[in-house]
Amino acid sequence: MIAAIAHGFFDSFGGGYTNPNNAPICNKRVRATYQGKSVEVTLTDRCGGCVGEALDFSPAAFNKLADPSVGRIHNVEWQFI
Repeated sequence: MIAAIAHGFFDSFGGGYTNPNNAPICNKRVRATYQGKSVEVTLTDRCGGCVGEALDFSPAAFNKLADPSVGRIHNVEWQFI
């Protein structure tokens, strides 16, 4: 499963690349937890609409954390694994 991370965090992780797919943060794994549920995802992109350290989950990953009808979820905790 995959997720994108907030553009500011993505960009601050290091540079020197011309292709964003070669960014140092790409393919890093994180474990995200929300209300006692967890999912492990691979970071594959930057989220232009996200701020701080927010994650934008693929539908499959989001479904592991909450019902899609919830829309956005807040206070998701995550860590690199």
